[in-house]
Amino acid sequence: MDAQNWQRSVAAHLQNQWPTIPIDDLLEAAGDLWCDEHWRAMPPEEAAVRWLKLGVLSDRDADVSSSLSRCGEPSLAQRVRPLS
Repeated sequence: MDAQNWQRSVAAHLQNQWPTIPIDDLLEAAGDLWCDEHWRAMPPEEAAVRWLKLGVLSDRDADVSSSLSRCGEPSLAQRVRPLS
């Protein structure tokens, strides 16, 4: 699967959790995950579910875009790693 389709699929799964977050912000988060080999190695649904299980964000977070940066400096999505 190419990067764009993977990111769209992850963003769609994230939107199920956060329906009020703009899709562009979710695509940005998915892009940050894609930049990390750990997440990119997973199918999109699995990456989204595992990332959500880490509890990195909640729907009370008002501004996802301020905590994520697109493949430049490490973003929240890039820094979060499974404990095991």
